[in-house]
Amino acid sequence: MPGGMKTSSGKTAIVIIGSPANGLCQGEAIVVSKTLDTPIAPASTPTTYTYTVTLENIGTDTLRVDKIIDRLPKNFTYVAGSTNGDFTAVDPAITTSQGRDRLDWNFQPKIDLLPGQTMVHVFQADADVASGDYWNEAWVEIIEFPDSIYTWPTARVEVMGVFEITATDGKGSIFAEVWLGASSHVISKLNFN
Repeated sequence: MPGGMKTSSGKTAIVIIGSPANGLCQGEAIVVSKTLDTPIAPASTPTTYTYTVTLENIGTDTLRVDKIIDRLPKNFTYVAGSTNGDFTAVDPAITTSQGRDRLDWNFQPKIDLLPGQTMVHVFQADADVASGDYWNEAWVEIIEFPDSIYTWPTARVEVMGVFEITATDGKGSIFAEVWLGASSHVISKLNFN
């Protein structure tokens, strides 16, 4: 129960035995996932990240989506006017606690997610942060589920330190800009002279 919240994924990881008429779970079932467009970024560089929350109704019943909640990583800031997708284009209510923005999108009326339907919710955040891993949390509240559906840790951003390296042998030189992270590296620029 991180943060005092109950965690639940609903019915997921469907196994089909035999030849049912469709591949849907019987009753209420949903899969919630979250991705971002920029999983690697350089440290101390202003960057805009685009997050996508995907809801897939894998059940046979219509689900009513009440709310999407997102808690951005520390020092990430929601970009006003960036919300779009299948649910709304309205900015969320924002509260900040311990350097983290909590974004709340409340839907009135509730939004129907039909059996077999997939819907996306997209928004952006800006950050200019030091090296490290930055994870995101999201909750979806469905009227038919007693607990919020919680996705954490997810949508990881690996912010890497940037190092400039020059080497010469007297006849020529090489310059490289290397991004170093805890588990990987990227050669961003490579020049020979």
